[in-house]
Amino acid sequence: MKGIKKKLQLSKKRMVIVSVVLVMAVSTTTVAVVYKVTAGQANEATVVETTTVKAQQGNLTIGISGDGTTYVGSTDQTFELSYGSSGLTVAVTDVLVSSGDTVKKGDSLIKVSTDDVKNLISYYEEQIKTAKNTLNTAKLTYESNLAQAKYDYETNLKLKDTSLLQYEASIEELQNAVDEAKEAITNANDKISEYTKALANNTYYTKYNVAELKTAAKAKETALNKATQSFNKLNKTYDSSKKTYEASIKKLEEQKKKAEESQKKLDQDYTKKLEAILNQVDSKNTADSYTLQGSMLTELKEAYQAKQKQEEATAKIEKELKDAQDKLNKLTKEYQEASQAKQQASQESQSATKKYEEALSNYNKAVEEANANLKTLNNNSSTLQANYDAAVLNQEKETISLNKEYKISTLTYENAKSIYDAAVKDLDADVTKAQESIDDLNANLTLLKDIKGDGIIKASQDGTLYSVSYEKEDELTAGGAVVAYSKPETIDIDFTVSQEDIASISVGDTAYVTVTGIRNQIEGKISTIATAPTTSGSVSNVTYTVTVTVDNSEGNLAADTDASVSIVKETLENVIYIPVKAVKTSGTTSTVERQKDDGTTEKVTVKTGKDNGSYIEITEGLNAGDVCVVER
Repeated sequence: MKGIKKKLQLSKKRMVIVSVVLVMAVSTTTVAVVYKVTAGQANEATVVETTTVKAQQGNLTIGISGDGTTYVGSTDQTFELSYGSSGLTVAVTDVLVSSGDTVKKGDSLIKVSTDDVKNLISYYEEQIKTAKNTLNTAKLTYESNLAQAKYDYETNLKLKDTSLLQYEASIEELQNAVDEAKEAITNANDKISEYTKALANNTYYTKYNVAELKTAAKAKETALNKATQSFNKLNKTYDSSKKTYEASIKKLEEQKKKAEESQKKLDQDYTKKLEAILNQVDSKNTADSYTLQGSMLTELKEAYQAKQKQEEATAKIEKELKDAQDKLNKLTKEYQEASQAKQQASQESQSATKKYEEALSNYNKAVEEANANLKTLNNNSSTLQANYDAAVLNQEKETISLNKEYKISTLTYENAKSIYDAAVKDLDADVTKAQESIDDLNANLTLLKDIKGDGIIKASQDGTLYSVSYEKEDELTAGGAVVAYSKPETIDIDFTVSQEDIASISVGDTAYVTVTGIRNQIEGKISTIATAPTTSGSVSNVTYTVTVTVDNSEGNLAADTDASVSIVKETLENVIYIPVKAVKTSGTTSTVERQKDDGTTEKVTVKTGKDNGSYIEITEGLNAGDVCVVER
């Protein structure tokens, strides 16, 4: 090669893109650099960075997700007032605060009519007097009636329990006597049949596998002889062959060390010449023409060829070394396997012989015991039948008498039990209802007395008011919120959930929130689920608003920030999955860039399943452990 001359000139638009591609099998890493030269600007380089991920196999969580905007949470201060059947109301005469005000616990919020409050207090005091009289009457009635009902019930309960225990014990005793007598006959007949057949068919010989174990013992003895012969044959040549391989390996290892040292020097020489050429190119003004010296490129080529030649020589030595090591390993493995096979065969032969001898002994004992037992059973047959007939006759006679006595005691108990249960239920209900009425009235009376003097409802806590529920001349709503306080230690996010999915979640479920500007996911809880839909129409279009609340006690989150929410709905078990960004989809076709063993990549068509926004299920096309290329 005498030289290569290249001219780089700027176009009329003063822009040129110069690409220099050197394809050399140096390593498995590919670096792509594009230089963009623009008039009046320095050279800029854009580097396309990629990383690799492995296809995983395991459980993949799938859930419901949605987007929303963060806002500060709030908590209500309610006035648990009930007007009962009074027909009275409490009017708001003045509102002393507005949304956004900061208040302290005990500050005035709203003022109500003191006359209305006094009227309600008088109403509740009269109602409490009446309720107390009702409660006292209910308690007196409860005590007197309960005592009589309890006495009647306990008297008959003792009779019922006693008669039931006696009846069940007697019936069980009669049945046990019959069952035992019948079981004795059945067991005896079964044993007679079993022993007779076993002796006739020589079952015990088969049961203890005498023939099979004898054959097995002979087979194991034959196997031992064969394994011993194989080991002895290999043992004669093993030591000499092993020494020959070890000497060859040592020699090749020395050659490999020298080759690697030469390789390192040639690599350094090649790199030095390549950097010299690149430095000369970078130092030239692209607006000028320049010539690269042919001698530099020739030296680069020669250095590269020398490096390649040394790589081939090194690879050849490595292959010869590996072949020698493999042969030594194979020889050693064969020797060890032969030794182990001989030892195992010896153990198996001894074990098989022992099992055969034990089986033969067990067989002889079983035949002897069967003959003795058969003789005894035949002698006892008539006695067992007589015992059974007597037990059946006695059971029939005694059962009639026991049933008659038990029915009389049961009827007496059941009538008393029904009366007792009904009386207790009614008495309990009367007392409970009267007490609950007094508790409710006292609670309302306490609330009203707190504001009787000035008619002021005060703040129950420190905080900033999120909203005020009333205006002047409104009427207090029973149990309604007076004000709502901002709750900066929490952040809420609203998002919509389809009617199809709403039944699968509940208040208190865990949700995972991703907020713009925050790297990690934040764990929150579902705090409210709207009972009315936000949209209507077909089932597929109906949605409900769901609120998720997250902790913001450290103040890391701000309002009016975009956020996404995910709720785990199901877990796909033992599936293949990869990051969503590793999959490229065009139309109905999905592909990934899979990395091959040699470092190059190939486009693979895959079939996808469900995803959770971060990872996607791969149903076809990839196996666990496959490496895929992903742009960072």
